Amino acid sequence: MRTPFKNLAFFSFAVLLVFLGCSNYSDLRLRHDCERLFYSASNELEQQYLLQTGRDSAIDQEVIEGFRKVVDRFWEERLTTDVSGLSQAQEQAWYLTGKAHLKVGELHLENNAYLEAENEFRKIPDSYPLNPYQSARSLYYCGIIAELQRDYRKALNDYQRILDDYHPTLEDQKTPEPLLVGVPILRAEVFRKKGEIENYREELDKARSYYRRLYNENPEALLAAAALGKIASTYLLESEPSKAIETLSELKDEQGRFPSPVMLRIAQIYLDHARDYRAAESAFSKYLNLYPDSDEAVLAQLGLGLSLFHQREYKKAANKFLSVEKNYPRKWPQISKAHFLYAQCFEKMGDWQRALTEFNWVKINFPATLEGLEVPYYIAQHYERSGEKRLAQDSFEKGIEFYRKIVDTYSKTSIAPIAQNYVAKSLLALGRWREAAESFKALAERFPGSRLASASLLAAADIYRVKLNDKTSAANSLREYLERFPHYPQADQLQREIESLEA
Repeated sequence: MRTPFKNLAFFSFAVLLVFLGCSNYSDLRLRHDCERLFYSASNELEQQYLLQTGRDSAIDQEVIEGFRKVVDRFWEERLTTDVSGLSQAQEQAWYLTGKAHLKVGELHLENNAYLEAENEFRKIPDSYPLNPYQSARSLYYCGIIAELQRDYRKALNDYQRILDDYHPTLEDQKTPEPLLVGVPILRAEVFRKKGEIENYREELDKARSYYRRLYNENPEALLAAAALGKIASTYLLESEPSKAIETLSELKDEQGRFPSPVMLRIAQIYLDHARDYRAAESAFSKYLNLYPDSDEAVLAQLGLGLSLFHQREYKKAANKFLSVEKNYPRKWPQISKAHFLYAQCFEKMGDWQRALTEFNWVKINFPATLEGLEVPYYIAQHYERSGEKRLAQDSFEKGIEFYRKIVDTYSKTSIAPIAQNYVAKSLLALGRWREAAESFKALAERFPGSRLASASLLAAADIYRVKLNDKTSAANSLREYLERFPHYPQADQLQREIESLEA
């Protein structure tokens, strides 16, 4: 006899519900609905990431609303944050809803919608007590948003709350959560941005004590290695690379060997901070000999080339840069950087025509990378330094055309404001003052969430005031800056400057 149920799994589920009762049925239905909505939204998000130009593209509102449906579905049935007496299904639904709510905030943040993002993040700590990690992460994002808005007092409060209430690990108390581990240094950096250098140094000392305590609590855990890495970072912030290397040396094993990430970081410190290029060359070479197949080997190859470049061994450096594409054909960002450096080697060796060919190769093949964007402006500057005014002017003009196409083509990605900034800088180099000022203002208006937006408003104000003697436009640009960043530490000084311009 055939069952009237079309799906045997559904029949089994229905039989189970008879034994569990209506209350458990409601809980299971809630969990099922939350899971269905969450994974549907996740699939939609992944599809958008695959179809658009990378993960810097703006996220469609429909995708955000998909995660919002999870939150709404849960809270239409759960009217309290009391966690006592929860069934397993309710706990699972609550946990998943917290993830969805965090994702709503993260996607708003990715779209540079700071107000909407903060509104979502602020709700999470009190709404999802079952998952402290989500709460801590939401406070971390609130601190970042406050910094972007120059509200440093709020940022300090958010970071301090994380330090007071949450452990910087995942649930096992041993595996470090990268965002949370870095909070003490973030807090110190806020004081530096405020111009309070003594407080900045004091906070760095506090950060070292904090990390040393984490290390001593469990020296065998991954958290210990992360803690020593952060101590090293504090010394680098104070321009003490030798102390940073000494700290990282505590991570040697019994045979005196470093873990591969530590060895690579020490090599980078020699290169970028100590500027001991022979030591850097030796460290990168040793890394490549020991870990030739690691995921980070391409970075060591680049570092080796740079250490030779800084020793003026340009021919050797060129060979190292050229081998990046051959040895790591899928590492596109590193290939772009390596080929740009390869071109610079020929420039340093006096072969500008070969360098020019290689620079243009980067622009053609990697137009949407930082190196590809730099090429037109770099070439124009070369001609300007060489006194070849006509070639410099032509190169700036062609660069402006290139950058405007990039802005239009990649308007929803993070490279668009960078390209717009190059438009403004190129116009400035050509002495087209008003167009340059308008281009800087356009950057702030079109890409308000970009980190370049604030500086572009100040640049526009400076051009209006100094080059054009247009005090009204200068005052308007400064006023717009203060409206955007009312908590800017030197707000009083800018206000006085506005009043002076309008007098």
